[in-house]
Amino acid sequence: MRIQSQSPTAYFSNALNPNKAINVTASQNGFALNQNTLNLLNSQASSVRVPRNTEVCGCEDSFIIQGNDISYAETNAIGFGRERSLPQIDAHVDAMIRLRRVDCFPDVKRSIYHIAKDQNGCRLLHQKIDEGNAYEISAIFNGIIGHLVGLMENGFGNYLIQKLIGICNDQQRIRIVQMLTEDPNMFIRVALNTHGTRVVQKLIATIKTRYEANLIIKVLIPSFVKLIKDLNGSHVIQSCLNSLTLEYNKFIFDAAARNCVDIAKHRYGCRVLHACINHSTGDQQRKLLAEISANGLDLAKDAFGNYTVQFILDLHNSIANANFMCQFKGNYVDLSKQKFSSNVVEKCIEVFEDGDRAKLILELLFASEFKELLEDPYANYVIQSALTVTKDPLLQSLIVQAIRPHAEELKSCPYFKQINKIISRN
Repeated sequence: MRIQSQSPTAYFSNALNPNKAINVTASQNGFALNQNTLNLLNSQASSVRVPRNTEVCGCEDSFIIQGNDISYAETNAIGFGRERSLPQIDAHVDAMIRLRRVDCFPDVKRSIYHIAKDQNGCRLLHQKIDEGNAYEISAIFNGIIGHLVGLMENGFGNYLIQKLIGICNDQQRIRIVQMLTEDPNMFIRVALNTHGTRVVQKLIATIKTRYEANLIIKVLIPSFVKLIKDLNGSHVIQSCLNSLTLEYNKFIFDAAARNCVDIAKHRYGCRVLHACINHSTGDQQRKLLAEISANGLDLAKDAFGNYTVQFILDLHNSIANANFMCQFKGNYVDLSKQKFSSNVVEKCIEVFEDGDRAKLILELLFASEFKELLEDPYANYVIQSALTVTKDPLLQSLIVQAIRPHAEELKSCPYFKQINKIISRN
């Protein structure tokens, strides 16, 4: 249904007339409010009393109409001059007009909060921020600062907070950090929230002072393990690793080293542990690698821990690899027959130096259950890796000689077929 156009004068009269409720839900400029927001604006419009023949004294920075002509209000309504008012203006404009008198209207801050949670209202507030008027930005900031958590956890409001964090001054950003970290439990709740985590990550990426960093770190330390085991919370820790200096991230490296086994065995934790290794340097990295490699045998058998062991093996760190070899020695057969640890044995064959690789392979060849490895659903891949990776002719000949006596017996075994093909090519 097409809405009948009305003059700007009529619109603003309606917006300020306590006897006429705001009911515009669509307009030419495309912004529409949901019913809850309209009800809120209606309640505020009713609280504004403007005499019919307005002749009152004006004062600086006030929204008082002088004389009988409403045009003064039109041309001074926060960036909406007469030319911009010619198209039909909807209820959003009424809310934006009120930004000028945030201090005089008790419910205006609450209205900005509700507008920010509305899809089109949030879009309009974004538009006003993009226009760059410092007074309007400050008014929007003051309207939402008391509702940070509610907006951060909102599907639309979180984008507005991110937008403000990106353009606000140091004083405003510090105020946001102070309010969020005042209640550590509330901060962690926001960090774990699907929408809130984006805002927290944005905030961490933009902080500039030691004061802000210390406030955030103080809140994160007690909940490190809880965060790292959560999909959203783990991204917050990774944001710290990406944005903060080594000095501030020391608490992450220390906590990761203390809880490395627990973290490495977790779906999200193992990823963060890898990021910790990549971002750490010197003694901090050596400490992390030492703690993890000391638990290599346990981690190699785990569904997620095996990825961390492989990750470290790929670093070719001599001390870590020596720790792994010490623990794996005598266990290669058992590790090769397990779903997750078989991948670790393959990685060892790939990255070990020639001498250490030979020791690993010989342990498999001379095992009493070597035949079982050839027909095992997991160990057969380890044997394939031994055949394809080994370049030493003598060692490769030993592998082939160990396999051939079982070839005829195992020719119908589906897991042996690929091994047989490799032998035939050689």
